[in-house]
Amino acid sequence: MHPERPLQEGTLPPWQARCFINRQRGDETLFEEIALRATTVWFFPHLQQMILIWQGNTRINEDDAADVLQLMPALEGVGAARSISHYRKVLSQRMDKERGALFAFREKDLVPEAAIGPWIDSEIEQSTSPMRDNMKNRANLLREQHRARLEAQGDSVDDLLPAFEEPEIPPLDELPAFIDKLGAAGGSAASRRRGTQARDGGPLPRGRRG
Repeated sequence: MHPERPLQEGTLPPWQARCFINRQRGDETLFEEIALRATTVWFFPHLQQMILIWQGNTRINEDDAADVLQLMPALEGVGAARSISHYRKVLSQRMDKERGALFAFREKDLVPEAAIGPWIDSEIEQSTSPMRDNMKNRANLLREQHRARLEAQGDSVDDLLPAFEEPEIPPLDELPAFIDKLGAAGGSAASRRRGTQARDGGPLPRGRRG
């Protein structure tokens, strides 16, 4: 019981849990929903908190659940149900071998944003490091080394070698878009360098040498 409040009252949050199973059946992979119902509430009066528990069941083909590939729970607000295709896409993104780890931090794909509290994996402290300082110093050195040559050709060093800007690390659930942005910026810079090398008679990219 609460040490100071003899009476506590309130309303259960309007949430509905959902659960999805990815299973193997013969040569097919089936993505299905397991129906859940709220069955239990555990109260912790001294913490003024509670735990809601939903339960559900489904038949499986193997007694050791070898046919079950993945289980994915989710939480929704009542009246804000998401489609099966949404959850199928979320699972596919998280299972991707190259980018799945990035999408694993996107809790808003599975939980209402209003229900996500500040946790260690949602707030990143911005900090400096010797490696970042070295990268910045190296970038500035390269810009100054090439400034005179580029200006003699009528080019601007700021266009071809932009000043080093330390990227601000975004919240973890924004990592996929952040990595895409970095990749696009890197590709643009590489294209500018190839254009400069071709005009100067320098080394051309592999596959374009005569």
